[in-house]
Amino acid sequence: MTDALLQHIVRMPLDNPGPRPAAVVPCGSCRRCCQGNSIVMLLEQEGDLIESYQHEFVNLPGAGRGPILKRTADGDCVYLGESGCTIHDRAPVVCRVFDCRGAYSAFMTHPRPDRRRMVKSRAVDPEILDRGRALIEGEPR
Repeated sequence: MTDALLQHIVRMPLDNPGPRPAAVVPCGSCRRCCQGNSIVMLLEQEGDLIESYQHEFVNLPGAGRGPILKRTADGDCVYLGESGCTIHDRAPVVCRVFDCRGAYSAFMTHPRPDRRRMVKSRAVDPEILDRGRALIEGEPR
């Protein structure tokens, strides 16, 4: 089940091309989506100029080899600075549309055993989900 879900997540922007509104997320000092091996696919068909980013090619489940933003040795995005994203004005489309609240809401539509498997297999980052839940519930940062 987890492999099918991961393939679905990877395929989502590829199978549903077109403009998406930028997310307006009250991130505050949270940088979790930029840390810990989060994969940011570069989508040329959505306007990302792959050669303008430090990138690498990896095997993406259900999509073959594709470009992603490079990460540091500890798994953080190479563009994550002390004050946040250093390329915010030209961030890839995946970064511009990501909203941890939506990720949490989508995650919760799956049965509990599947959710447990996704977290255990590290297909999802529980800290990102926790942040999304906290924002939905109006918890302080």
